Amino acid sequence: REKENIILIGMPGVGKTTVGKAIGKEMGRTCIDVDQELAKEIGDISTYITEQGEAAFREKEAEMIAKLGTETGLVISTGGGCVTVPKNYVHLRQNGRIYQLTQPVEKLSTSGRVLSSGGIERLRELEETRTPMYESFAQCIVEHNRNAPKTVAAILEDFEANLL
Repeated sequence: REKENIILIGMPGVGKTTVGKAIGKEMGRTCIDVDQELAKEIGDISTYITEQGEAAFREKEAEMIAKLGTETGLVISTGGGCVTVPKNYVHLRQNGRIYQLTQPVEKLSTSGRVLSSGGIERLRELEETRTPMYESFAQCIVEHNRNAPKTVAAILEDFEANLL
């Protein structure tokens, strides 16, 4: 129980960071936000993607995920596009249970997210492309309607029932 990571995946702006911090607080665990960790290394993510391209960003993200996947007892909040790189699954799953957070596209936060710019149409495209990827990564899908306590409770209940 203490060693297995809890990993959160889902669309950009779905609430992974918020829920991750709440789980960390509830369980007394460190919550690592992959995007925040990457920003320490590469600077502003939107700027990096604009200047270096999404492929270069995904490679940096994959390196970070591989490193975090070897650690234990963490709550890991991933970037929304981590599922677009298949090898990330192995690194996330090697020591963790993966939870997909969902909510209607209309409720997603888009501020400061270069890959979500383009409004609701762009988000619908991302959702259509990524949903099968999220579902293939996830061991459990949790509907998150901006009610962190309810979402945290659902994740913790599942986590306790499905320890490795």
